[in-house]
Amino acid sequence: MKTAIRAKLTDSRNWEVAIDWQSIKKHQPQKIKKIMRQIKIPLLILLMIFGLFSCQKDELNLGVEKNTELNGEVESTGKMVLGDKLENPYSVKNMKKAYESLKSNATIKLTESDKFEVIANTLYIRFLPKDSTDLRTLWADTTIELFDFPLDYEIVEEGFYYHDPEIPEGHPTWQYTSVPIDYQFPNVKYEIIEECYIPKDDEEDIELKGSYSDDFYGQLEMESFRLTGNLNDENDLKNTNATKGKNKPKGIIKVKNTTKGLEGVMKVKVRVHNFVKWNTVYTNENGNYKMSKNFRTDVHYAVVFENATGFKIWGNWAMFSPAIYNMKWHSNSGYDKEIDTDSKAWLWSTVNNGTFYYREKLCPKFGISKPPSNIRIWTLRTGGKWGGCAPMARQITLGINNLMDFLVIGYAGIKSKGITTALSLCMPDIFLFQNYTNTKDCYATLWHELSHASHYHKVGKWYWLNYITAISTQFGYGDGSRSIDGYIGVGEMWGNYFGNYVCCDDYFGNPVHWDAKEDWYNPGFLLGVDNISDVSTAEIFGCLTSDIHSISSIKSKLKTITSYDSQVDNAYNTVDTDWP
Repeated sequence: MKTAIRAKLTDSRNWEVAIDWQSIKKHQPQKIKKIMRQIKIPLLILLMIFGLFSCQKDELNLGVEKNTELNGEVESTGKMVLGDKLENPYSVKNMKKAYESLKSNATIKLTESDKFEVIANTLYIRFLPKDSTDLRTLWADTTIELFDFPLDYEIVEEGFYYHDPEIPEGHPTWQYTSVPIDYQFPNVKYEIIEECYIPKDDEEDIELKGSYSDDFYGQLEMESFRLTGNLNDENDLKNTNATKGKNKPKGIIKVKNTTKGLEGVMKVKVRVHNFVKWNTVYTNENGNYKMSKNFRTDVHYAVVFENATGFKIWGNWAMFSPAIYNMKWHSNSGYDKEIDTDSKAWLWSTVNNGTFYYREKLCPKFGISKPPSNIRIWTLRTGGKWGGCAPMARQITLGINNLMDFLVIGYAGIKSKGITTALSLCMPDIFLFQNYTNTKDCYATLWHELSHASHYHKVGKWYWLNYITAISTQFGYGDGSRSIDGYIGVGEMWGNYFGNYVCCDDYFGNPVHWDAKEDWYNPGFLLGVDNISDVSTAEIFGCLTSDIHSISSIKSKLKTITSYDSQVDNAYNTVDTDWP
């Protein structure tokens, strides 16, 4: 059995536990269960400690976000404010009224009056997830789009989230959507609010007599909107407006790159809806989008920060929903948006583009493993200058049903400390602690953390648990004097070199926040090795296997990929100012 790692994790009874993770997980599962009962440190606290002291370049001042002013207008970054409940024009009862109205007014004359009947084809529903397991079940269903606000209420003030006042803060709120009438419900609490009829684009239009309009379904839909009071006029402003003809909303979403100018928000989800009729589509790499459904009314636009490649960006409410940028009501023909640095959506858009570029451009170019496709990135606006961390917590806990891993030490304490179960299994993989205003600084931190995520993808969760343990048990990087500190040395050496040097030099033309002799792990060593004529960046990354967790081991391993051992020694000695 390897020498145990003495992790001083203490609860109110001052337990001190010596932990050999690799041996315990294989030979002593009951010992972990005992540790679970002893240690009462919530993961949230552990990760915040980890975050505040890892990959940190300056003091972080966590603060409360406030509304921001955009070109004289206040952008609400808080809770959405709802007004009156509205009559749903797509409900079966209202569609039937509209049909009867059109017939009675002789607006339409069917060739055969019994040829059409309003029959429910859609259900307006809401789910109430009780915890993170329920949330993940809902998120796994790609056939639905979840809204955290009811779809049949007036929006008085836009916001970035809504939380039902009857649901306690800190618990998942109701999730609203519409589904086909034959939808197979998951094992999550739900309510059917209303049966609806939504005309489908692929429905064959009904033949009308005489010179009447051929757009039967259009007339039916608009009549229902009129009868329910949901069309704008000079005296009655509602959420929507009739627009002449049907259109598939299209446009372009751009963000300001402070180095390269405006660029498309890449492969992000754009969502439109009016009442229970909704549609989503992903932008292309230039930020262009076009919906697949036709709409005859104004629609409400939003950017949902789920990327087509799989990763998600969490906002204020973290695991309760991805970051969502609501953009108000606009024409059904389409809407363009340019997101500047003074918008909160700028950070989300920039992190989206930086993550996409790292995964899809930089990793293939340099032969580096991509981070897991389903990573979750949580952005927090703070008053410091530079900071982030990559605990990879969600990745470590995926597929774990019996809480047998290290992070469960934190999880076991969460429930007993009164923190919701929803929080316990839904922590992010990457934190970014910063109110960035320029693309360079944001990318430098982001790519550093994504470099860690690539490393994690190669070495696995048990390696990463030791890396987290090493940092969190001494509130930082230490001085390299402990044997476990080698995990820090190798990890930070790689993160600084590939993220802050290689990636930034490739994209910006020069490295950002680069210090070859940073701390005691001296990332410039890898630069020296990469400059050896027969060594590539991909080969250096190939050396970062799970058995490489000390400075001496990475030095020895690098010698196996070159014919110039002495140049490896030279690179090592050149930056050797404080090797332990």
